[in-house]
Amino acid sequence: MFKRNVRIVFEGAHLNGAINALSAMCPLYGVRKQGGRCSVMLPSRCFEQAVDFLRKRCYNVVETSPCGAYALGIFMRRHFLLPVFLAVTAAAVLLLSNVCFKVEVYGDYSAREVKSALDGCALGEGRLLYGFSSDKAENYVANTLDAAYVSVQRRGSVLYVSAYRRQNAQPPVDMHVRRDVTANFDGIVTRIVCQQGTAAVSAGDRVKKGDVLVYGLRTFSDGSVEQVYAVAEVTMRLSVSAFVPFYGSVEKAVDSGRTFTCNFVELFGKRYGKQPPFEKFRYTVTTNTLAFNVKVHTVTFYEQLVERVPASIDAVREKLCVEALDAATKKAFFPISDTRYEVTEKGVTCVVSGEVKN
Repeated sequence: MFKRNVRIVFEGAHLNGAINALSAMCPLYGVRKQGGRCSVMLPSRCFEQAVDFLRKRCYNVVETSPCGAYALGIFMRRHFLLPVFLAVTAAAVLLLSNVCFKVEVYGDYSAREVKSALDGCALGEGRLLYGFSSDKAENYVANTLDAAYVSVQRRGSVLYVSAYRRQNAQPPVDMHVRRDVTANFDGIVTRIVCQQGTAAVSAGDRVKKGDVLVYGLRTFSDGSVEQVYAVAEVTMRLSVSAFVPFYGSVEKAVDSGRTFTCNFVELFGKRYGKQPPFEKFRYTVTTNTLAFNVKVHTVTFYEQLVERVPASIDAVREKLCVEALDAATKKAFFPISDTRYEVTEKGVTCVVSGEVKN
């Protein structure tokens, strides 16, 4: 049971006399005097009697308040939902701290493969982590994926999984068995460093795919020849081109005179409304913002027809160059270091080039 003590702070003259009179009425604790103010603590059963006495003696009662555990008990009775809230919060924190919110995957396997393996041992996003064992998870995932190495680490509510495939050792190379170095691409040889073998080409030579660049032969000073495993570093310059034709006219969009107006509602970043019945169109938008950041867009669509009008190559040169560059870039499988255009009355040709190691 809490001790029901109340603190009274009062001020006035002859504080010693008041303290003596109060001590005769009930036990006092923690008596403190500072200037013309005094603070005493007494049982709550004497509270009203003490306050009446002080006021009759013309003392000014400045403050009254419960003390210690009694004050805490009063506070908890007045805020009885607080303990429930704190208990629920503590339970939620305890529960959520043991829920996996994210799985980060590293290594040679895809996230889908690793997460599928984790599902088999009751782990994954949204799963409880009670009784989590790193060793069990690693063994299960490694056996499921037939992986060479697996690491499963937990940090808070995130699982970090690293999984790597088994690597098969490459068979040893017999350097005394002949092997020629051949071209893997069509292009121009820009640099050749022959470490073993006999060079068949030199810098500046144009070669085709499959041509021999270095023979697997070693010639000695006496004229004798030995077959070897050719080793060389060859750099080649490759190029691809794309052509965009020009037909002497360009497409131009003109308004047909038909319009279509509708409203779009934008809510949480998404728009809801009807689509126009036109294949090609332009539009204008008027926006009104309502409460809760709800936006209403009034959109007017103008149908457009495509017509071809005569034009010169100079009028569309830039557009055709962009189209040709885009087509050539899609063909190129190497880093592009140089771009060249050829413009004629028939169209634009774009040639892109770059260097790669054979």
